[in-house]
Amino acid sequence: MTPARKMALILSALTAMAGGAHVAREGWVLKGYPDPVHGAKVPTACDGVTEGVVLGRVYTEAECVQMSLIAKVKHAAPIASCIEHEMPVAFLAEQTDMAFNIGVGKPGGKGGFLNSTMCRQMRAGDYQAACDAILLYYRAGSLDCRTDRRCRGLWLRRQEAHKRCSLALQ
Repeated sequence: MTPARKMALILSALTAMAGGAHVAREGWVLKGYPDPVHGAKVPTACDGVTEGVVLGRVYTEAECVQMSLIAKVKHAAPIASCIEHEMPVAFLAEQTDMAFNIGVGKPGGKGGFLNSTMCRQMRAGDYQAACDAILLYYRAGSLDCRTDRRCRGLWLRRQEAHKRCSLALQ
C-alpha cells in the first residue's frame, strides 16, 4: 500500500473521529487533574489529553475539543506503519483511539501501539484479531481493571471499544 493511501485512510479515520463518535467517550473533565496512575506529574484534562495540560486549570468545552483532536492527530500519523492492507475506516478509527489511549511508543521499543498485538494483527490483515487485542489492555498501572473498582471504567471502555471495532468489520 502506498504511503499516500495510508495517509488517506488515516485522514478518513480522523474525520470519522472528529464527527463525535470518539470525542468525549471517556467523559469530559474540564479541569486539569492528576492522572489516576501517574499522579500530578501527568496532568490530564478533557477526554484524557495530557500534552500542555495545567493542573487545576479550567478548560472550556471548545478548548477540550480542540486539544482532543490535536492529540488524536499526533497519535494517528505514526500508526501508518501498522497499515499494510485496505481496512474499514471505522475499524481504523477504533485502533487510532487505542493509540491515543495507550500511547504510540517507538518502533522496536517496549509498549505503546507500535509494539502491540493490535499493530501486528493489522499488518497481517487479521482485523478481528486486532479488535480482540483491545481486550489485552485491562490494566491501569498495577491495577487489574477487570476486578478493581478504582479503574473499572477503563475495562468497560475496552469492552465497548472491542464491540465497536468488531461491528466495524461487519
